[in-house]
Amino acid sequence: MKQLSPEERMSCKKSIETISSIDALIANPEFQIFMGKIKELSDKMADSILHEDEISDQEREAKRQRRLGILEVLRKPQEDRDNHVRLLAQFGVKPGDGVEIGI
Repeated sequence: MKQLSPEERMSCKKSIETISSIDALIANPEFQIFMGKIKELSDKMADSILHEDEISDQEREAKRQRRLGILEVLRKPQEDRDNHVRLLAQFGVKPGDGVEIGI
């Protein structure tokens, strides 16, 4: 691992804290239930998009776009975590290295 400047060390500290927070959130049973409900809503929307006959193309596209937005919410915590892991990797730091780099 290379020697980190104070700015790099602060950036790594923030990323390590963010990763830790995301990991704690993902492990929280209430959050898992919440995300499950969002997934269920998305699945219901997909079903209605596929099976509604009396729906205009515009309405179908609007529902499809809304569903894509909901799916984005489901991916967001993991994407944020992955981005912070990549940032740490640029400095040769792993999420569990906080103590090693003096954070």
